[in-house]
Amino acid sequence: MSNLLNKKLKFKDIFKEINLKSKNNNEYKIFSVTKDGITPQSTHFTKQIASKDNTGYKILKRNNVAISPMNLWLGSIDVMTENDIGIVSPAYLILEFDKLNFDPIFLKYFLKSPYMLKKYRLNSYQGASVVRQSLDRETFFEEIISFPELDYQKRIGQKLKKIDDLIKNFEVKYQKIIFLKKSFINNFFLKIKYNKKNKLVLIDNWKKKILKDISKKILRKNSSKTKITLTISATKGLVNQKNYFNKLVSSEDTSHYTLLKNGEFAYNKSSSSGFPAGCVTFLKDYSEGCLSPLYICFDITDKNISKKFLECFFLTDLFNKQISEISDEGTRSHGMLNLKLNDFYNVEIPFPSLNEQKKFEDKILSIENLINFLFLKIKKLNDIKKYIINNELTK
Repeated sequence: MSNLLNKKLKFKDIFKEINLKSKNNNEYKIFSVTKDGITPQSTHFTKQIASKDNTGYKILKRNNVAISPMNLWLGSIDVMTENDIGIVSPAYLILEFDKLNFDPIFLKYFLKSPYMLKKYRLNSYQGASVVRQSLDRETFFEEIISFPELDYQKRIGQKLKKIDDLIKNFEVKYQKIIFLKKSFINNFFLKIKYNKKNKLVLIDNWKKKILKDISKKILRKNSSKTKITLTISATKGLVNQKNYFNKLVSSEDTSHYTLLKNGEFAYNKSSSSGFPAGCVTFLKDYSEGCLSPLYICFDITDKNISKKFLECFFLTDLFNKQISEISDEGTRSHGMLNLKLNDFYNVEIPFPSLNEQKKFEDKILSIENLINFLFLKIKKLNDIKKYIINNELTK
């Protein structure tokens, strides 16, 4: 690859700053620049953060480069390739470049590559906030950047774009199947209603029991000092913390953690998007692992209730409603629910016959197999993309 990087130019010789400004309020759509790229401000933020009068905002045209100088060290830079024109905050830098020597699609990936991120960080200094680092424009624009020939840029740019298009396509399907799973689960429980006293009203041959009557608490400590520290992902269930976060976020001493064995349940009572009552799941992928004492751990003792069926019940609006009635969100920023242990164990569990549970479980497993297939497809494509960026995009 080194023989392809035969253009060595200063950043200031490649990019020229432009300062076109809007003349009227709301003249064009407002965009934001983050590490995820250029996106409409309305989709990135839940509230209006731009000035009410955006006259004088900088105009961003197709194939221009937009930079957030305060967050460039995080990768807040992108090429406008999806829209013809828009406006951005006056705090942003807008750059143009020679299209005869540089391919916009290639630059979209190149400017976010580890090669460039290293340069951004070397030329940024910490400001008043620890989460923001200002770009030293004078030194950065003197940085020497290595580029391949235009034909190579176009070839690699198109290769990466095709991979990204495939990833987006599979991600759309992935989200649709996840929605299908949630809909199927809620529809299965649809006939179960609450009466005026907030008690479950049963149908057909369904029964109901209180969680404390069909379970036992898991209180054992991690005396064996298992090396697998678990955490709950709302979408993936109980996962190895080290693999999930790419590092351990637990304390070094986990002897006071709860030791969970295969088939046993854990409840993370932190609410999150799509999981207002937190997440309950059981351990499937490991023989054992340890969990923070903040988790509620238990096992099911009633043989007439399938663990998979119960796990699905904990995803329903029925469960969410019961938890909402007995809890409120605490003051901690991650949404930890203020929920008493005894109240949780008094949750009502409705269930049909084992035969009906088995039919339901088979359907869910078939949906989950498709979800896992799509997840692995997306992961493989992202791995390929990462390899190209690290080995073919730059050296």
